[in-house]
Amino acid sequence: MPRLEPPICLQVQYYNVSAGPTANTYAVTLISNNGQSYAGGAGLYTCEDIAVGMYTGNNAYGYIFRIQSISYQIPNRADVILEDISGFNALIDPADNGGGPTKNQ
Repeated sequence: MPRLEPPICLQVQYYNVSAGPTANTYAVTLISNNGQSYAGGAGLYTCEDIAVGMYTGNNAYGYIFRIQSISYQIPNRADVILEDISGFNALIDPADNGGGPTKNQ
């Protein structure tokens, strides 16, 4: 994975969250309506800049997920498989319900 300069910081929302193909994985649609500008507006990160191996999170409990695969990508959407590495999120889940990504819809 090439390093982006500056490192990517892209706000996304999680939609269509469901169980993934293997344990501790989740199928998720990531949506970014406006992208994220950088360098004073000279550049713009979109969902097309998301790459396998990057990390994402959307939960107040500090959950983090690694992007395992990407099946579809356009500027405002990416369909991905997220991985809860070694079940860590499930281990720290205070509600004890699995530690999966939180749906925005």
